[in-house]
Amino acid sequence: MKKSDKSYILAVLFMFFGILLSVQFRSVLNSKKNKPSIAYQIENLQNEIKTEKLIASKLREEIDQNIKKQDEYIKMFMEGSNDNELAREWESVKLAAGLTDVMGNGVIIFMADAPEQLGGKIENYVVHDVEIVEVLNELKKAGAQAISVNNERIISTSEIICAGPTVRINRNRYPVPYEIKAIAIRKSYMMHL
Repeated sequence: MKKSDKSYILAVLFMFFGILLSVQFRSVLNSKKNKPSIAYQIENLQNEIKTEKLIASKLREEIDQNIKKQDEYIKMFMEGSNDNELAREWESVKLAAGLTDVMGNGVIIFMADAPEQLGGKIENYVVHDVEIVEVLNELKKAGAQAISVNNERIISTSEIICAGPTVRINRNRYPVPYEIKAIAIRKSYMMHL
């Protein structure tokens, strides 16, 4: 190949790359012009959050009103049927489902990590979900009818999962220390869960 052929090929290649570069540069400039600023996007997102919070508070109010109506309907039905057995069974179901506040004689257990001065493996001195579950199972065996961990009511569908340095109970995270309250329900009322 002659030098002039090489220079023509190089000239065509450089022209081609120049055109590609200018098209890319223009597309980047056009995308920035059409895209709103970050401050504008943040402001829009904050406004969306505010409206969603308002909607959530309205929905919570509606839920509370519907729960009150439901309780009224159930009371009216119970009074109308004069069925004491059904009323007792309904109360026990609500208790087992964790839908009622309960009070009674009970125990409070505190669980916390050990001090770091002890040495050794750190896993041996940290409270894990397994230890909490073991304590809860022992309380259930002993006859506790209402149990809470850090004021989170434990029911049959509750889940306790280790989540790093915290424990997740019913999708809520709790750090140490853990306060476990257990009540054996009786007629005399003393402690509140």
